[in-house]
Amino acid sequence: MNEALTIQHISTKRLLNQTGQPVHLYEFFWTERRDLNPLSLRFNFYDLHGEYLETVHLRLPSTRIIGGLVHNSGEHMLLYEGSQRIEVKGVSGRIGSYCSLIISGGWLGRKTEQFFKCAFYYEDLTCTDYSPNRIQ
Repeated sequence: MNEALTIQHISTKRLLNQTGQPVHLYEFFWTERRDLNPLSLRFNFYDLHGEYLETVHLRLPSTRIIGGLVHNSGEHMLLYEGSQRIEVKGVSGRIGSYCSLIISGGWLGRKTEQFFKCAFYYEDLTCTDYSPNRIQ
């Protein structure tokens, strides 16, 4: 059985933590259900000129990914056991910076990696220009 995950939607919010540093909240969901063991995320930040700024590594605390169209306060969410949000804390998450989202997952000894490019723009920092690719 050749299952695949398809990312249908990515959105982001930019908040400030108690120390005043930017905190990005990434929310996205999959259309199918599958075990990925483990699932890790890597965010590469670039400035408007394409210069590399920093990389932030995250590891989800669960292997179970729940897909489908899930609404929470009218927003699409990625659901995984333990949490509903992914926080990325980085000093370079400022207005106008670009971020690439790389999802890595291992399944039955295989490792897959998929690239998604996100662009933040102006005050609302809406995430746009992502690639709805599949993780095979």
